[in-house]
Amino acid sequence: EGGEVVCTGGRDAYFPLQLAFSILGCVWILVMKKHVTHLAGLPEDAWKTHIGEATPQTNEIEMGEPKPKEKKRTESSKTK
Repeated sequence: EGGEVVCTGGRDAYFPLQLAFSILGCVWILVMKKHVTHLAGLPEDAWKTHIGEATPQTNEIEMGEPKPKEKKRTESSKTK
């Protein structure tokens, strides 16, 4: 009567959502387990991003620059 809307009845969505997200979390763990264990086995610098560090470490591979090829020494260059 006073313009207020009052909900009566109905069901709270907390428990169905909790169940659905718990199941989704378990499925996520089963699917991602192999990838997470692979990352855990890598050295720390292979997967850390170093974002926000005072002196960021650059890596040629991260920057997309190819490593320079070593020149093979020939017999004529050895004598000089």
